Amino acid sequence: MVICPDTSPRGLHLPGEHEFFYFGSGASSYLDATTDGYKDHYQMYSYINEELYTILQNEFGIEKISIFGHSMGGHGAITMALKNPNKYKSVSAFSPVVNPLKSSWGHYALPRFLGNSNENICRQYGSLQLIEDGYKYPGKLFIDQGSSDEYLNVHIHLDEFQEACLIKGQDLEIKYRDGYDHSYFYIATFIEEHIKYHNDMITE
Repeated sequence: MVICPDTSPRGLHLPGEHEFFYFGSGASSYLDATTDGYKDHYQMYSYINEELYTILQNEFGIEKISIFGHSMGGHGAITMALKNPNKYKSVSAFSPVVNPLKSSWGHYALPRFLGNSNENICRQYGSLQLIEDGYKYPGKLFIDQGSSDEYLNVHIHLDEFQEACLIKGQDLEIKYRDGYDHSYFYIATFIEEHIKYHNDMITE
């Protein structure tokens, strides 16, 4: 079974929600917001990690659950796997924004979701920061990255994440795809490989 939850709540029309593609509608960062307005609706971390997870178990009898995503969603998948190391059987990500605290996207979005003074809370939603703070997934983190991704050195900062994983002993595989960018065409080209990867992991 492949479950594709939405990227954010819809139809709320909160202040600033529709102004930029990297914040608000379509861009929840898969966190639990704490700021006024957003905290009443943007609880995507709890929705994916608790509510949806429980529905799959209780209503469909599924016990082996993996997680993966693209860009913001890939980053969210990694943070959930790191913070819940025994919950997900495998994890993979396409072009994950693993260091949102260094990205202008994160500089804009995180304070608006979590508050300007909550640096420690922001670290809870940074894949790189979680690795630095000692979180560890017992299996392998599998990351798929296009070598011609226009966001690679501006927003993704995968080299820094790789270095942190090496220092902390987190098993990590990065597969670079020569000439591919950040687009959905790239995902469509390699999504079958990821589905096979997760299937192999849960049937071991």
